[in-house]
Amino acid sequence: MARLGPPAGTHLPRLLARVADPEGAAQGLERFLAAAPAAAETLRREPERLHPLLAIFSDSRFLGEGLIQDPTLADWLERTRHEDRPRHPEEIAADLAALAGGARGPERSLALTRFKRREYLRIVLRDSLGLASLAETTWELSNLADAILAQAYAWAWNDCVTRFGTPMHAARQRRQVTGMAVLGLGKLGGGELNYSSDIDLLFVYAAPGETAQGEASREFFLKMAQRLTAYVSEPTLEGACYRADLRLRPGGREGEIALPLAACLAYYRGPAREWERQMLIKARLCAGDAALGREFLAAVAPLVYPAAGGVAAAIAGAREARARIHAEQGRIGGGCDVKRDPGGIRDVEFMAQMLQRAHGGAEPWLQVGNTLQALQRLHDKGRLGGPAWQTLAGAYTLFRQIEHRLQLRFGEQTHRLPADAGALRALARGIARSQAGQRGGEPTPLSPAADAEAVAALHRRLQAAMAAVSAYWEDAGAAAGEGDAQAFRLRPPEPPGQSPPAPPAGLGPRGRRHWRHWVESAQRDPAGKEVLESLDAAARERLAAALDASDFLAEAMVLRPAEARLFNAADDWPDDRQTAWLPAPAPAPFGAARLTGAEAMRQLRREYQAAVWRQAAAELAQPRPVATALRRMSQRAAFAVSAALASAQAELGGDAPPLGILALGRLGLGEFDLFSDADLVFIAASGDASAARLATRVITLLASYTGDGMVFPVDARLRPEGTQGELTRTPNGLGAYFAQRASPWEAASYLKARPLAGDDGLNQAAMAALRGAISQRFNAAAVRAPLAAMRRRLEQETAGGGGFKSPPGGYYDADFLTAVSALSTPGTFPTGTLAQRLLALPLPASAGEQLAAAVTVLRAADHAIRLLTGKPPRDLTVPAVPALPRLLAGLLQRRLHPGGPSAEVAIASQSLRAIYHRIMESA
Repeated sequence: MARLGPPAGTHLPRLLARVADPEGAAQGLERFLAAAPAAAETLRREPERLHPLLAIFSDSRFLGEGLIQDPTLADWLERTRHEDRPRHPEEIAADLAALAGGARGPERSLALTRFKRREYLRIVLRDSLGLASLAETTWELSNLADAILAQAYAWAWNDCVTRFGTPMHAARQRRQVTGMAVLGLGKLGGGELNYSSDIDLLFVYAAPGETAQGEASREFFLKMAQRLTAYVSEPTLEGACYRADLRLRPGGREGEIALPLAACLAYYRGPAREWERQMLIKARLCAGDAALGREFLAAVAPLVYPAAGGVAAAIAGAREARARIHAEQGRIGGGCDVKRDPGGIRDVEFMAQMLQRAHGGAEPWLQVGNTLQALQRLHDKGRLGGPAWQTLAGAYTLFRQIEHRLQLRFGEQTHRLPADAGALRALARGIARSQAGQRGGEPTPLSPAADAEAVAALHRRLQAAMAAVSAYWEDAGAAAGEGDAQAFRLRPPEPPGQSPPAPPAGLGPRGRRHWRHWVESAQRDPAGKEVLESLDAAARERLAAALDASDFLAEAMVLRPAEARLFNAADDWPDDRQTAWLPAPAPAPFGAARLTGAEAMRQLRREYQAAVWRQAAAELAQPRPVATALRRMSQRAAFAVSAALASAQAELGGDAPPLGILALGRLGLGEFDLFSDADLVFIAASGDASAARLATRVITLLASYTGDGMVFPVDARLRPEGTQGELTRTPNGLGAYFAQRASPWEAASYLKARPLAGDDGLNQAAMAALRGAISQRFNAAAVRAPLAAMRRRLEQETAGGGGFKSPPGGYYDADFLTAVSALSTPGTFPTGTLAQRLLALPLPASAGEQLAAAVTVLRAADHAIRLLTGKPPRDLTVPAVPALPRLLAGLLQRRLHPGGPSAEVAIASQSLRAIYHRIMESA
């Protein structure tokens, strides 16, 4: 390209070879330079600007046209190209308010459209260069839509209040302002918006009433919904911001576009069809009255996730909706449609939603709108086996990547593979290059042979994925109805021309099945195949024994077959050596602490999971005391939190504020386990918003779902004032809350607090403030009755479930006794594990020793069940797992009762309950 000249012109051929569509990129650049001649001189001076421009012109025709029409956007692209993390919702909203908040009249829709196009350039660049995962990209696109809807809501509200007056309604014998909630459905609601998705909206206002000028609230909110919709969807000279779809509202096209809460709920409780209730799985507040939005979502939850009696109808509704979609698709015809064809996006979504509706009523953690998160949580809860989770999540990710690339290229809502050979080559190259970027590798050099192989590989992957998803649907109804996760552990198709190596002798039926699944998975993974061929006889024996004993390790090895290399090490407890993941005193326990963005998220997950799997294998080979096992799990969790914090701080650079992190719950006790949530409290030096953003990023790094799964769930709801409170607190603010407002059960929860990660000064100040406030305020008279009432409430709320903690005789009995004893003794702030605390506190007679022994049994049985079955126990019932007696005896370091694990748990539970009643009723 002669007009560029050196040095930029010299780099051009090499840079073109790195993009998906070199021809399109070159043509776009030529047109851009013709529209902005001065840009050539800028590129000559700063050749590093060239690659981002080529990436945009290659991957997106409609965004490329935007750059040509407004070349000043190239400066915006340059300012943001070094960003290696997604922007937080608050940052997007602040930028939008600064850019468009002052727009008037017809300028408003145009301002929103221009802002969206500008933000798309930034988001697309990170996506195209492989710097963002699919989950990050869809999350940021959804946050962008939320910000735009919030701005449109503010404009529409002010317009209507100016014209009609403020809407009011009667509530609790007084008049109050009527608000409206804007709920997102579909991909917007699930936080998984595409580049060219419609935004499905539902408008709900609080109650009928009238405005200060006598206008009925119904008219006010109809006008407001219409105006808001117009702001975000009205065509401008530069196109419309979004296509808004209101057809999913109650009554469809015939229904009113805004309804009062009571009428809306009456519809979903009455005439709504099952698919309409299923659709609400993805409902999410995007703008407007947050309290009203939460009230609506809480009210519809029992309808979306029915009790046992409604499961059959929910499953039938999902299957009916799927059949209707496929019938409509059959009438449309045409090429491969990754969204609607059998085995495509819709099938994966309906599979997840069917299982969520079948089991979400009993397990609220399954109530989530994002599809990848739903699949992960179904797997975590044992409702979806490892191979099925791996297949469905992998297929869904591939389908969405294809959908993204198609919509990004043309700026249209399309899901069909292009018939044009050039467009298909660009699609295949784009996906291959994005994946190479996310792995940190270089793309394959351009050549006709490489292009042909990329297209062929894409077709192979797509066909295999759609066939696998379709196969899972054949057994979905029965498995969902029975709640049998084993029904989803289907055998993948055997690789052509290969016969798997025979399993070692002595395996039972389950062990042979797990061995076969691992071998099949390893044969499909280059690294896994290398491990398969390198394992010696002793390592194969160790691997086979682990696969025979543990569903947890079996699913892990099928998911990541190359990790079976850990069985090459003969050391029973590699934890006892200094390793890359358990250093002493190395400052960076996980390599992910040195990374940022999507790469940090990916690396942290892989390092943490591999470390946990190594410990699990070591425990099966040579069990150690349960306290040692859980302490190791807790150390690993602390390292992961530290690595996430270091990565998040590196993203912010010099602007990162100090942040302390306290652990509560099992992590605070040093008894973290497989499938535990991490209860965290974030401590800031001031109330500055930057600390909350940093804490949010830490949570995202740990708990967001990607193709590699998650590190562990993070629960920040135990912070002062729960979900309504600020995410971060200062030490003084924490102390003041406990000195004035905290309830006894909150004080009991914070007795488990311990510094975990981050700024030691902030953590120690927070702990001192906590100890002082709790010691001064609470005493036996203030805590015994409310804590006893809370214990009864937990028993009632978890009747028939609650694992080993909540039922009568669960370790919550010991937990509450510990809290009552500690809070009744001025100046007491216990430390250590639950058993250690019971031994240290002034409990009557030998109660402490008996309680500690019982708690140790329950902790050991709980841990063993998680390790062997791959899921937490549902109640105090002990499953009949062949490997359980040996593992439990090893964790307890003694011989078991002749009645086996069930007798051990029953005796411990009865002892706990008897002592709990004796002490709590003695006052």
